[in-house]
Amino acid sequence: MKGIVGAAGKREAMAVRRVQVLDLRIAGGSMRSIARTLGVTHGTVVRDLQAALADLREQQDQRAADYKTLLLERHERNYLKLHTQLEAGHLGASDRALRIMQEEAKLLGLYAPELHAQTTKAGDDLPPLSDLMERFAHARHRQEDSEAQ
Repeated sequence: MKGIVGAAGKREAMAVRRVQVLDLRIAGGSMRSIARTLGVTHGTVVRDLQAALADLREQQDQRAADYKTLLLERHERNYLKLHTQLEAGHLGASDRALRIMQEEAKLLGLYAPELHAQTTKAGDDLPPLSDLMERFAHARHRQEDSEAQ
């Protein structure tokens, strides 16, 4: 039992030291001065700083994923609100629905800039809207499948 408590105490002390290293580094401290202040080696400070930055990246990645999920849910609700108008052929609703789909495509990473041949006024060289909608539907299914796993 003593070994388990001791290991937990060491992990907690290491977590506290990582926060201290990050705070001192943000305040402008050099790696060597931080090591002297905390009574550890230069290598420990370097490893603690790398670990602290990795933890921050993970936290930011999770926050970004949560935000992306929130936006996708909002878009889905807005799209569903337009459903009746879309079925009635309302052009304004079609425009709004297309904008929602474009925003979702951007969030899902499908809306990378593409180079197109110069188009005519009729837009003959652009891909048809049905192709865009099909790509979007496939991306949604892939996103839902990856979230389900």
